[in-house]
Amino acid sequence: MKRGLLISLILVWAPAAAQQNVPFANGIPVAPELKVPPVPKTYETAEGQDIRVVVVARGLANPYSIAYRVRLLDSPAYPNFSEAYAETFDRQKRLAGTFDVWVSSHAGHFGLHDKYEPGDSYDPERFVDPDGYLERIQQYEQIYQDKLKQERQDQ
Repeated sequence: MKRGLLISLILVWAPAAAQQNVPFANGIPVAPELKVPPVPKTYETAEGQDIRVVVVARGLANPYSIAYRVRLLDSPAYPNFSEAYAETFDRQKRLAGTFDVWVSSHAGHFGLHDKYEPGDSYDPERFVDPDGYLERIQQYEQIYQDKLKQERQDQ
């Protein structure tokens, strides 16, 4: 009897405890503002070196999503979406020269397939590419600017 009561209480209490107060805008859940950790992130190697690493598009969803699936202007769930993207590009550009290595969430975004092929010898220098970093940020920003321009013309 006590075991059945305990199981019943857990089944009722657990889902209720998991509920959160989620804000909505026009019937759409609004994502919370996320704190971005400081960048670049420094890693100490086994050889005692400090390597400063930055991730391109940190703070963005998939950077290509702005070209296809996302509205930058008049988004009821994220009214300042366009400004957030612009701020992220500015932040990314200011990081230039502050790191040793940059990567991205997808190998193709930072040109891994051009920098490394299976069987290549070990060469950590292949990932030191400050020019490639700025080129990638400028490419993403151009996608953003083109999308923003199209949305403004469509209004």
